[in-house]
Amino acid sequence: MAKRVWRRERDLTGWMSLSRKPEVTWYGWDGDRLTTIQNDRTRIQTVYQPGSFTPLIRVETATGELVKTQRRSLADALQQSGGEDGGSVVFPPVLV
Repeated sequence: MAKRVWRRERDLTGWMSLSRKPEVTWYGWDGDRLTTIQNDRTRIQTVYQPGSFTPLIRVETATGELVKTQRRSLADALQQSGGEDGGSVVFPPVLV
């Protein structure tokens, strides 16, 4: 597997050239699976089926929206929203 280190773009005359504006892209890996791609504009996260390379869900978020998002864990969200029966969800301190 190779990593992309530059991008070619067509200019107005139709010639291929290296992009003049540098763009930083971050890649996140879980073993051999590409899980996150983030640049100045977007973040793309992919969740895979356990033990396979089959994607289950892909979430694409504008980077500007990430700044507005309150950071919290899944455990926090479940504790605040409650369980399926409407009761509160309690996790052991090790998991929170």
